[in-house]
Amino acid sequence: MKVEGAGDAKLKALLEAARSVAVVGIKDREQEDAFRIPQYLQKAGYRIVPVNPKLASVLGEPCSATLAQVEG
Repeated sequence: MKVEGAGDAKLKALLEAARSVAVVGIKDREQEDAFRIPQYLQKAGYRIVPVNPKLASVLGEPCSATLAQVEG
């Protein structure tokens, strides 16, 4: 989705409408922000789509190796 020239209100509306978030570089170590932030989003009702070529799964979701492999 292209967001050129979008103001704060448009960006806020886009983020509020999103229900899935691809997390590039997600980690499986609980002390890392790259784990805690996606975990928080998942608990808030977002679908997490992990992207990390080194992991098979994280937060109960299978990992994609690259963003290009993410479906949807």
